[in-house]
Amino acid sequence: MVCSSCGLDNDPSATFCARCNATLGGRPVYDEPATPLAPAEPTVSLAPDEPASAYALPRRRLSPLPLIAAGVVLLLLVVVIGVVIAGRDPDPVASPQAGPVPATTTTDPVPATEPTTTPTTSPPTTSLTASPAPQPTANPQEQAAVIDAILDRSVASRSKLNKAIQAVGGCARLNSALADMREVGDERRQQISEVEAADLSGLAGGETLRSTLTTALGHSLDADQHFVAWAEPAVAGDCTDSSSRSAAWQRGQASSDLAQTAKKQFVAAWNPVATPLGFATRTNKNI
Repeated sequence: MVCSSCGLDNDPSATFCARCNATLGGRPVYDEPATPLAPAEPTVSLAPDEPASAYALPRRRLSPLPLIAAGVVLLLLVVVIGVVIAGRDPDPVASPQAGPVPATTTTDPVPATEPTTTPTTSPPTTSLTASPAPQPTANPQEQAAVIDAILDRSVASRSKLNKAIQAVGGCARLNSALADMREVGDERRQQISEVEAADLSGLAGGETLRSTLTTALGHSLDADQHFVAWAEPAVAGDCTDSSSRSAAWQRGQASSDLAQTAKKQFVAAWNPVATPLGFATRTNKNI
């Protein structure tokens, strides 16, 4: 149908003109020739002082459907992006080996990701274990000096005991002699304790030296205790050689013999070690 306003040939079923939006069918439409020519644009004469826009042809009204469809698509896109962002982990981990990430609603740890090659058992963390402090190097000279000093004190204790025995045998200065014997016993216990605690790791056969010397000093302590039992009756006023005193004396002599045997074993192991270190050679009589 030809628009009576602008001359555009519209669809016969259209109600409004596709160009000027004028109502179609308002005027009678004349038949066009068999070969229609494109209608000429109407010419409008403009007054000298009228703007051209006053006679501009009306524009075609755009359909709102494309804008509505674009708005729906944009809305759906925003919803999809929001769902994706909401489903992401708020605290992502750097790598599968970074360890479990604790959940916010439970006390049990929830792993952030599931590693595919993590072994079932953790490797030993030897790099985290502190290395033990290096031990000081054993000094044989110093260790031998400790034992040599104990031997000197043992000789002094033995000399003190012999003097006390002579005094009691002569029934003289009995009280002081008995006190010296008991003091020798205390000295022997101290000497044994020091030998047992000494570091002999730098000496050849160090444990043999320890064992034979503690055995010798132990027998010397036993002998001292028997001689104390021999001297106590004399201090009480009986210097006679009674059977009880004789038995105590015999026990003291037997322990002294055992001490001398052990001292011989000790010096056999001691002299080869001590002499090269500059210490004097010893015998069982000067221990």
